[in-house]
Amino acid sequence: MHYEFVLLPIVGALIGWTTNYLAVKMLFRPIKPIKLPFVPISIQGLLPRRKLELAESIARAVEEELLPREYFLSKLNEMEVEEEILSIIKSELEEKLEKKIPNIIPFRESLKEMIIKYIEEDLNENFDDILYQFQDQVIARANIGDMIKDKITSFPITKIEELVLRISAKELEHIEVFGGVLGFLIGIGQATLLYFIK
Repeated sequence: MHYEFVLLPIVGALIGWTTNYLAVKMLFRPIKPIKLPFVPISIQGLLPRRKLELAESIARAVEEELLPREYFLSKLNEMEVEEEILSIIKSELEEKLEKKIPNIIPFRESLKEMIIKYIEEDLNENFDDILYQFQDQVIARANIGDMIKDKITSFPITKIEELVLRISAKELEHIEVFGGVLGFLIGIGQATLLYFIK
């Protein structure tokens, strides 16, 4: 009986499955670098080692490609918030004037109405410029890329691992099984080669 036709495919399958299993695990583990004795090499999972670079790349892609500054400005313009903003300003103004103008001032209500009307007219005339400057300031100060980078770098690697495994558990399992099948086929090829060499 030719034992190599049993032994080599089984060994090949085990090696193939084990190497793919370890490769999948080493995407995330070990989280902290482990120094190998006698050699100047340390082992660390791909994502823990490259987390900062990954965060920077994702942040850059989002900021430049997915959600560029112009996109945000166009979305803010589409919202048509003019009436809401003017209503909030008018309400705040009325409240402040009510507190600031003493009751003893003659024609107090008329004075309040005149001030509100003047400011309202001025705002209506210049609202587009004011809104554009406001949007510009908000977008400039709210650096989306930095916010995304900070979020990703502060996100624990164990949570990222959990998320990836939840989404792609079947695919990763298929990679492991494929390693076993490939190893099995290579084992059969080796056994066949040995058989003909003999």
